[in-house]
Amino acid sequence: MRPGLPSSPVDRGTAWVRSAPGTHTWLLTVGAAHITATLAGQELVLLAIEGHRLPRSMSHVVDICVS
Repeated sequence: MRPGLPSSPVDRGTAWVRSAPGTHTWLLTVGAAHITATLAGQELVLLAIEGHRLPRSMSHVVDICVS
């Protein structure tokens, strides 16, 4: 049997997480992209409020998984 392949039917669901090269890097990249997109979106809302293109009430809107 080759290394990294599931050894039993039970392992098939999660073996790729443990053995896939770069999985941790991929998860870190996705997490960083999500955080960056959220912060960028909030900055754009702030700039629009300060530029009077959005009402001040938008400053308390909660960003729920938009990015």
